[in-house]
Amino acid sequence: MSLAKVVFDWVCFVVVPLAGVVWTWRPYVLTQKLRARGVLARGKVVGARYESDEGTAYWRVEYVFHPPGAPEVRGDYQHDKKKSRPNPQVGDALALHYLPEAPRKHQLVGQEAGLVQAVVLTCFFMLFLIAPVIGLVPALRWGP
Repeated sequence: MSLAKVVFDWVCFVVVPLAGVVWTWRPYVLTQKLRARGVLARGKVVGARYESDEGTAYWRVEYVFHPPGAPEVRGDYQHDKKKSRPNPQVGDALALHYLPEAPRKHQLVGQEAGLVQAVVLTCFFMLFLIAPVIGLVPALRWGP
């Protein structure tokens, strides 16, 4: 087995899945920190433009909020056009939670990460980790 194949297999079946697990849990961990010690703040929509990407239509919404004693923080999110709530307008108020020691770490109220999604995605990534071990990918079977 060549070194390039071994490196490729390790990247595809170890590094990428482990990075995926970390990527999956970061929003959930932030949500938990914000629930424990986050501060509620009001933000304001400063821009909203309609965008379409491969048949998916949404609004790109830009907002700003001003934590006390810190510079203003800007962020953006995608507002699904199909949702029943009204389309965002410049000047609309938003509620969000932020960490007092790091205001850039914030989430809009209603967009918190859930445990179920994190667990399902973790199971998906773990399948890639165990696939070679249990022989789901015969050419990659590791071990004797």
